Amino acid sequence: MAAARVLRAERPGLLGGPQRELTRSLGLAGIVVVGRSNNVGKPAISLGYERQTTVESVDGWADRTIGIGRHTRWADVLIVAAGKVGLIKAEHVGENAVVIDVGINPQTGVDGRVHMVGDVDYASLAPRVRAITPVPGGVGPVTDVWLLHNTVLAARVLAGRPVVDGRRICPSRPDRIAPGGMMTAPVGAQHGVLLLSCPDAPGIVHAVTGLLAGEECTIVQSQQFGSATSDAFFMRVEFAHVDGSPLDLDILSQEMRVLADKFDMIWQLTDTARRLRAVIMVSRFAHCLNDLLFRNSIGELNLDVVAVVSNHPDLGRIADSFGVPFRHIPLTKDTKPQAEAALLDLIGEERVDLVVLARYMQILSDDLCKRLEGRAINIHHSMLPSFKGAKPYHQAHARGVKFIGATAHYVTADLDEGPIIEQEVIRVDHSLGPDQLAACGREAESRALARAVRWHSENRIAVIGNRTVVFP
Repeated sequence: MAAARVLRAERPGLLGGPQRELTRSLGLAGIVVVGRSNNVGKPAISLGYERQTTVESVDGWADRTIGIGRHTRWADVLIVAAGKVGLIKAEHVGENAVVIDVGINPQTGVDGRVHMVGDVDYASLAPRVRAITPVPGGVGPVTDVWLLHNTVLAARVLAGRPVVDGRRICPSRPDRIAPGGMMTAPVGAQHGVLLLSCPDAPGIVHAVTGLLAGEECTIVQSQQFGSATSDAFFMRVEFAHVDGSPLDLDILSQEMRVLADKFDMIWQLTDTARRLRAVIMVSRFAHCLNDLLFRNSIGELNLDVVAVVSNHPDLGRIADSFGVPFRHIPLTKDTKPQAEAALLDLIGEERVDLVVLARYMQILSDDLCKRLEGRAINIHHSMLPSFKGAKPYHQAHARGVKFIGATAHYVTADLDEGPIIEQEVIRVDHSLGPDQLAACGREAESRALARAVRWHSENRIAVIGNRTVVFP
C-alpha cells in the first residue's frame, strides 16, 4: 500500500493544494470528531452539519470503556482533538481515511527540549491511511489562513458589502451569515426540536441527520451524549428549513416513527414557537412566583401561564400585577381530595402542559403525582438529600454549613426523590445569620427553578430512570 499523503502547508500562511483537497473532503464525506472542546470539537461538528454531511461526535475518553474504534473505523474524515497522546492507532481507522490531528501535547525529549506531539500515533497510521496531518506543521497554517479569511469576511459584512463564498453571493445581513459565509435559515424561520434517547448503536446520527437533510432542513444546533454506564444514547437537534418555509412536523413525525422502530427510540418532536401552557402553584412564599412571572414577561421563558393556583389568597396581587388569573383552592386535611380534583379539572379545561410547584408547601397525593408524571417540576429548599422539614436554613445555620443550595426536580410519588433537573449553590460563611441564609436560599431557589422550567419548555431534558440528561 502506498504511504499516506502528508497534508502540510506548502508555504506558511497560504492555503496549499493539500488543504484545498481536505476542505473539499469535509463537504463530501462522513466525519467523526473525537473530542468535544469549544475550540475544535464543537465548531468542527457544526461545520459538518452546515455542509449537510454525516457527523458523529465521540468523547475522547471512550477508549476506556466501549472502545473508540467502534465509532472511528467508518469515518472518511477523522478529526482528533482530545488532548491525549497516541489515542488513535492504526486499528482505529479505515484504510482510505483522511486523518486530521489537532492535538497539541507538549513532551520533553531525551535532549531535554520540549516538542509538540499530536493525539494520533503518526508512525502506525501514516502507512495505512489516505492522508494525514503531522504535528507540528499540519493544521496550524490552515488555522492562520481561515482566521484571516473570517476577518476579511467580517469586515465586508460590517461595511455592507456582498459576501462571496465559492458559488454563493448573498446580501450582507449578519442575521443570514454563518461562519465562513454560509447561508443559514432566515431570521424568523420556524424551528423544530427533536429530542431522542435509545440504546447506543452505530449509525444513529447518520440516520437522523439524513432524515433532516432529505426534508431540506439545516441543523441550527445539535447536542448528543453517549452514556458508557447505561449504553444509552441521547440527542437533541434543533433545525429549520434552509429557505425559511414552514416545517411540516406531521410528515417528519411519520418518518421519525420508522426511524424510532429501527433504533428503539423514545423521542419527542416540538415546535419552538409553541408556548407551553403552564400552571404555577404557590403557598405564601412569593420569590419563585415573582421571578418566573417576570422572566416570562420579558420573553426569557417559553410559557403561557394560564393560572396561578394557591392554597392561600396572599399572592393574588402578584398574579394580578402580571395579568395572570389567580385561583384560590383552599386545602385542609379533610378537603384534600376535593382540592386536588378541582386542580385536575383546571388542568384539563386549560389543556395544561406543565405544572410548576414554586414553593407550594403541600404534599401531593400519589395519584396526583402519577397523573402529572413528567410534566410537574418542584423546587426543594436544599441540595437533596439534606435538611428536610421546617426551617431548613435554621437547620443549616445550626450545622454551620458553607454552601446554601436548592434542587429543581420532577415530581414523583416518592417525596423529593424525583429526577433532578438542576441544582444551584451559593457559598456562605459563619458571619451570616438564619435570615441572611434564607435570603441566599431564595436566590438559589429562584435560579434553579427558572433554569429547570426553561430547559423543560425548550425540550432540553431527557429522563432515564431516576436521572436526567440535560442539554443546556
